[in-house]
Amino acid sequence: LIPASPGIFSATGLLGTDLKRDASATLMRRFDELDAAEIEASFQKLEAAGAAELESEGMPREQIGFLRQIDMRYVGQSYELTIPLPPGAFDGSQTPELLARFHAEHDRTYGFAAPAEATECVSLRLTTVGQIAKPPLRPLDDKGITATPKEHRQVYFAEAGGFVETAIYDRYRYDKEKRAALDKWAEVVAGIVAASFSAGLGGAVLVRSVRVRSVSA
Repeated sequence: LIPASPGIFSATGLLGTDLKRDASATLMRRFDELDAAEIEASFQKLEAAGAAELESEGMPREQIGFLRQIDMRYVGQSYELTIPLPPGAFDGSQTPELLARFHAEHDRTYGFAAPAEATECVSLRLTTVGQIAKPPLRPLDDKGITATPKEHRQVYFAEAGGFVETAIYDRYRYDKEKRAALDKWAEVVAGIVAASFSAGLGGAVLVRSVRVRSVSA
């Protein structure tokens, strides 16, 4: 993937990243002793604080959302797994699904699960998300475009062992040319690998990595 404007690629990502605020509240309790109303009240308190913080930074309330999670473990364990809650207010009806998610995640993480064992809650976690409007991306259109370089230069590539005559393209005027350039370098790399096999190097000694460089005037 070659971005059209690599010089501002990171900045573009930063401007389009949602705002997030993480918070937690300790609640040590066995699951068979949990009070659904207490859990819901704790989450609502965390949500109010999270929304207030993002609103103070200028985020409209209608663009704020929440992700609820619970740190869970089997009774007697000293490590927890963070399990996302099903959507909606917690009224206790979500407990079977929450326990099923915990057992499945425990099996995925540690290779086993013990559904017959008692479980407990350790803490409640909330991520408050402020949704940022994403800048639209220009669709690529390669119709009628041919791979025509604007000039050629001698560019040093360590993989080739020296300078190579390299086609220079205007990054703002081509899309199909990018694909053609990558295909050309694929041919070059294939030749280098084939040569290393012919020399008895096994293909992995001569070629350690391949880099595609963007060169502009």
